[in-house]
Amino acid sequence: MGFTFQYFENLTALNLGYNLIQIIEKNAFHGLHLLQRLHLEHNSLQVLPIGMFNKLNCLQDLSIEHNKLQSRQDDQMKETSKILSLRTLSFDIHPDFKFPSEWSTLSHLNNLNIYARSTKVQFNKEMFAHIGTIQITSLHLNLVPSISEDSITVQVSDDLPKNPISQVFRSFAVVKSGNMTNIEIAYSRIDY
Repeated sequence: MGFTFQYFENLTALNLGYNLIQIIEKNAFHGLHLLQRLHLEHNSLQVLPIGMFNKLNCLQDLSIEHNKLQSRQDDQMKETSKILSLRTLSFDIHPDFKFPSEWSTLSHLNNLNIYARSTKVQFNKEMFAHIGTIQITSLHLNLVPSISEDSITVQVSDDLPKNPISQVFRSFAVVKSGNMTNIEIAYSRIDY
């Protein structure tokens, strides 16, 4: 496969979502120096090759949610720390996920779209510890049916509390910011 898109060096957006893609080679996006949006969501990717995001210096929006990136997820997410221009990131999390310390370099990242992929995922302050310096202005949590003061825990068939926004801020003191303009909590039930 190699340099799959080498003849499309002027591409600014590439949507490969919903294609059942299983493998992307390291150099598939080589030469796409102007690429701003890359959507790989809803495929069957198990690995993001090391170096895949090298030289994607303009990439601002990356969607990798709803893939099969569970194994070595920490290493997979470290790869995203190389995208210094990144503003929006949509991804899955699995139990015991922690944002990598390398994310402190993502000074432009301000939109996080997080999809819990297990009923055992716990959102808590420890998970978010390494992104305290990032000015998140929009936080989207998907499939989060129960929020407690100390953490957000996914539990099957529980409803959200009456005032989830204040509880999100208490749970995520680390992302509390005067710059936050949007919080969305979607799908308060898990159906799988």
